[in-house]
Parts: sequence; C-alpha cells; structure tokens
Amino acid sequence: YRSAATTRHAIDVDSLLFPSRRRTMRRQIMRRMLRKSLAEAQKSGLAKFFVNGGPHGLNHLTLTAIEFDFTTRMDRVVAIGDVADSLARGLSVWVDINLDEAIEATQALETLRVNPRVVSAIFDVPSVGRYDVYEDSLHISVSAATYAGRELDFAIIDLVLAERMIITLHRGQAKLISTMRENYPTFFHKFALSIGFLLFEVWDLVLDSLRRSLTRIEADVEHTQRSIFTSDSDDIFQNVSQLSGSVLELRKTTLVMRDSLDQLARHTSSFVPSTAQPHLVNMVGSLERLAGDLTVERETLAESLTLYLGIVSHRTNQLVHRLTLVSLVFLPLTFLCGVYGMNFNLPEYSWQNGHVYFWGLVLSCVAIMVSWMRFKKMW
Repeated sequence: YRSAATTRHAIDVDSLLFPSRRRTMRRQIMRRMLRKSLAEAQKSGLAKFFVNGGPHGLNHLTLTAIEFDFTTRMDRVVAIGDVADSLARGLSVWVDINLDEAIEATQALETLRVNPRVVSAIFDVPSVGRYDVYEDSLHISVSAATYAGRELDFAIIDLVLAERMIITLHRGQAKLISTMRENYPTFFHKFALSIGFLLFEVWDLVLDSLRRSLTRIEADVEHTQRSIFTSDSDDIFQNVSQLSGSVLELRKTTLVMRDSLDQLARHTSSFVPSTAQPHLVNMVGSLERLAGDLTVERETLAESLTLYLGIVSHRTNQLVHRLTLVSLVFLPLTFLCGVYGMNFNLPEYSWQNGHVYFWGLVLSCVAIMVSWMRFKKMW
C-alpha cells in the first residue's frame, strides 16, 4: 500500500480528473506488485506461506511446482526453473499449470521442455479420453463430472507424464486439483512409494465425481418414477429427455476414460510407475461397473416412459368405456324420441295420460339397460 500511495503522485492530470481511470491504474499497479512479490517468494522457497487453504498448494497462482523426496518423505515448493535440477537429483516433481494465463503457461511448458506436439495438443480443443504416446512423455486427459439441477458438466484436465514428473493442466479453478492439494500430504507421508500416487489420486477423484453424478441421477430417476402416478402433466417427457441425455453423455465419457485407463494400467512404460499400475487395473473394473449402472438407469428411464404411456392409454380407455356406457343407456331413449317425434297421427297421441306412459317406458328402458350392464359387469 505504501508503494501504491507513492506511485499515486505520479499519475497524470487526466487520471485525477477521471476517478474511474485513477482506480483502474491503481488496480493495475497493485496487481503488478502482487505478482512480483509472489514470484520472489516462490523463487526463495517461501511460496508455501502464500497458500489458500493450507501449506500444500497455491490455489490462486498460475504455476505450482512441488518437489517430492520419497526417501526422506519431504516435499517443498520449487520454482519452475529448478524442476530440471530436482529431476537430475533423482527426485520427483508435480507441476500444476492454469491454462487461463496462456503466455505464462506456454513459457512454463517451454521451460519444462515439454514436447511441442504436446503443447499444441494442450491448447487445442479439449477432448476426453486422450491417450497420446510420445518418445519423451505421455499425454492423457481425464474429465471430472458435476451434476446439479439436472445439468451435467465436465471439467477436462490434461496430464503430461514424464519420467518422475507429472504435469496437470486445467482451465480456471479446478475442484479436482484443489482436492488433490488438500489430500496428497496424507498419502505422501504414509503410503506413497513413487510419483504414481498422484496419478492414482487423479483417477480416484475422477471416479468419485462420476459416482456422485450417478447417485444424483439415480435420485432424479426415482423422483421421475414416483411422479408418474401423481402427475397429469406432460412434463415427464421433458424430464425423461433431459435425464436420458445426461445418462448417455455420462456413460459415453465413462467408457472413453475406461479405455484410456485400461491402456495406462496394462502397458509397460517408464512414464507410469509400476507401483501404481495394479491400483489402476482395479479402477478399470470400477469404471466398467459404473458404465453398467448407467445402462441400467437408461433402461429404467425407458421403462418409466413406457409405463407412463401405458397409464395414459389406460386412462383414455377408461374414459372411452364410460362414454360408451352412457351412449348405451341413451340408445333406446333416442329410438323412442325418434319414433314419437315423427309427424304421424299415432294412436298413443289420443291416450289419456299418454305422456305418463311415455316416461314410464323411458324409465323402464333405463332400468333394464343399467341392470343388464351391471349383470354383465360393465358398470
């Protein structure tokens, strides 16, 4: 703030006349100062004190590099320029890059000597289930699912695997990466044998997001089934259509990632630690079961729609049946009205109290028809 106040006296006259311009310049100055301070702190190894939510992550920074020593169980934040030195000393490194800052991300990838074809693919259109093998690295992509308000959304995260190094790349604040930063210290200090534990953590969180989405979809499917017997509106068609689309999209994504994970788990590569592959194989089975559950939900939706159409058809048949019964009652009455409505001199016209006999005949016909329909169990 002192630097900002000192710089304020150097602002030109136009900025003093226009407060909005002065505020914009002040924000720019503060932003440059903050970036400079964070860069210096990262280079000096003090970047851990700028964390958001704990000492093991830089959630608000574009670049994060964490060095792991599995012999001493020590981890520390290092500068991007020191990653090569850490790898040369036999240590492992996790680098996280936010692609929103394209220039900084590109410079970081060049500093890390990432294959140019990988860099080109990273900034290309994001795709789920990518599995590209290069001579010096392996490029894969995963997708974390989020289902809320009957809307399915995916956050695609690219992973570049090199020897003893994992690079995660994403756009914006990725919930999966934030969760990894919170969880990895426990696994690292207690169970981890290689950098493969981060790869396992990524796929485990992806699988967890798919399960959570499936659970919420199941709840919506159950709600739709219950509404079949209580709702008379046609909103069920829109609901079933939305749910079917979400189920199909989630199932397609699950199957694509299953194939990618299967290749990752079964093919021997220096980029994938052997300590992580048995756990990844188990996850392939979990993804297959998840795809099977999604197939069941899709069939359940189809059966629900068929059931609803059957209920609507039954209600229509009931209505037509009642109308038919009413027409049967009035059929003889219509005949009598037609006969005595003709312009002929019928003998009944001259009867005394002829109208009484007519209404007696009408009531008799009605009673006979109703009794016959009840006898035939039509009523």
